[in-house]
Amino acid sequence: MKQKLGIVNWIKTYPTKAILFLILFVIPLLFILLFGFNISRKAKSFYFDTDDNDKPLLLYQKDLTKKKKLDEVFDNFEISLEQVENIKNDEKEDVQYGRFKFKTDYTKTSLYKDASISFRYVMTANWFNEQSNPTSSTTIDFPFNLPNRKYLIFKVNKPILYVEITVNRQFSNVDKTKTEVLYYKLDLNNIKYDNVIEN
Repeated sequence: MKQKLGIVNWIKTYPTKAILFLILFVIPLLFILLFGFNISRKAKSFYFDTDDNDKPLLLYQKDLTKKKKLDEVFDNFEISLEQVENIKNDEKEDVQYGRFKFKTDYTKTSLYKDASISFRYVMTANWFNEQSNPTSSTTIDFPFNLPNRKYLIFKVNKPILYVEITVNRQFSNVDKTKTEVLYYKLDLNNIKYDNVIEN
């Protein structure tokens, strides 16, 4: 009767087969998984600033601020999409652009009642190579008929609004200012905007 070999015993019994299996299957699979992870991570990145060489300083999904921290700063914080207007872009006539108008409402908690707060906004989409320029305006021009597929397999959906929230707190007793930078996203895939205003 044949005795079943455990994986360790099988490797000891057939070291050549084990090495061949490692080279042909395991290592390539690890490379594919790592490559896929890096592509996915970069495809969902965004930025607000560039370095001295104009290279974007990328931010990732892990950089988004947790709800607990937002609740510490704001009693109420809401960004809503007010309107989407169909516009023409002279540089890219084949791309249908939308003028997205947002509204930001917030109230600060008592802990942050004396803090000054400023906002910057950018729009991009997962698996999309472009993003809007960072702006303090809540009106942003961005394509809303994005391509359906990237690399044939990744689906490009509606745009995503990323918000940089800069919080400055002045401590008079020590004559010191503390700056905190928070990041928030509004995923338009969760919002209907079927009624686009034609220009």
